[in-house]
Amino acid sequence: MEQTNQTFNALAVIPFTLVLYDYPITLDKEVEYIWTKPMSSVTLIYIMLRYFGTTTMLFFTIVLLTNRDTPNSSQASTELIMCS
Repeated sequence: MEQTNQTFNALAVIPFTLVLYDYPITLDKEVEYIWTKPMSSVTLIYIMLRYFGTTTMLFFTIVLLTNRDTPNSSQASTELIMCS
């Protein structure tokens, strides 16, 4: 059972880690193409997806990892995944 929890935790953290890794790699292009240009609808969509999406992913990762310790953790995790 402990191995399953470790696997679940790793699988919950890996996508968020990859997204965070992407930030420093693409920051120079983001500044060049997004922040130095006039604001447009495309820019707003990009900012919403980039930053709101990452914030949401962080929230769900934390919730999934903290819900693993409760007695009904599998049910809570399933409900959370189904809602998103």
